[in-house]
Amino acid sequence: MTAQRWAWAQIDLGALRHNVATLATHIGSQQLWAVVKADAYGHGANECARVALQSGAQGLCVALVSEGIALRQAGINAPILVMSEQPAEQHRDMISYGLIATLYNETTIAQFANTANELEIMAAVHMKVDSGMHRVGVSPEDAVKVAKLVAESPWLSLEGMFTHLATADVADTQFAQQQVSAFSRSVEQVRASGIEVRHVHVSNSASAIRKLDAGAGCTMARIGIAM
Repeated sequence: MTAQRWAWAQIDLGALRHNVATLATHIGSQQLWAVVKADAYGHGANECARVALQSGAQGLCVALVSEGIALRQAGINAPILVMSEQPAEQHRDMISYGLIATLYNETTIAQFANTANELEIMAAVHMKVDSGMHRVGVSPEDAVKVAKLVAESPWLSLEGMFTHLATADVADTQFAQQQVSAFSRSVEQVRASGIEVRHVHVSNSASAIRKLDAGAGCTMARIGIAM
């Protein structure tokens, strides 16, 4: 039998537009990149992405390559960051569709660079630093070494560095501030090594609302559920 559902979610795009504009004003000079992974948390990725971009967002974030491709096929040309490393068999699609890669492992960087070389396409990269969440990313101690692997590849462009706070929505901000400090030191060390880093980002929705990244020199924030 064909399953049928007798309930639905009705999305108010006007409310979404208001929320994005309010958040963009709140984070000031930082760019707002709208997180539309998991079909924009079930709200409709294509529609939410378009409204977010019309309302102040300057880029998009997804979790999967297929999510980024679907946005491209829907005619969305904004920058799209895939927020974690992806398998080598998906690198060709990432580069061909102009998706920004997140990289942090030496093997993956070499594989991604080889694919970019084969396609003869300059590929944008953001490097993720594990400042304390211990999920994915390069350790702060190895950040300079890994950044150099990206920067020295003729087909890769290191356009950003970022981290993710484990406790951004917890009342006690001590651990979050420790993460911000550890990440900021990594950014400073990478820049001191002669590598330019255009985008620096720490905040998810909770951190952006609470401005936990204050003083970290961030240029953008990843806003998802708060939209």
